[in-house]
Amino acid sequence: MKKWLLIGVLALLVGCQQAEDANFYSIKDRGDVLVIENIFLEAEKIDETLDVETADYHLKLLGNEYYVWKDEGDTGKLVYKYDTSQAYAFNDLSRITTILERK
Repeated sequence: MKKWLLIGVLALLVGCQQAEDANFYSIKDRGDVLVIENIFLEAEKIDETLDVETADYHLKLLGNEYYVWKDEGDTGKLVYKYDTSQAYAFNDLSRITTILERK
């Protein structure tokens, strides 16, 4: 009985971990990383506090990690994982989502 209970708990934990990672993308293709980083470089700082728990995407680009939110139209918002106190707004969200859809 204990064996089946342990198996059930492990299955539940694995399912929860997969749900948490559903919006995590590790981008390793150099061209894709350059496209996304160029979009982020043009982002403008905004006076807004964003909760990383509500992010639509969690991106890892060659060691740098970002949380990204969808906004109206083709705009988005982002924060750098290691400095979540500064938020930025950017354009061209569709170029990023196109890259993510290929992953």
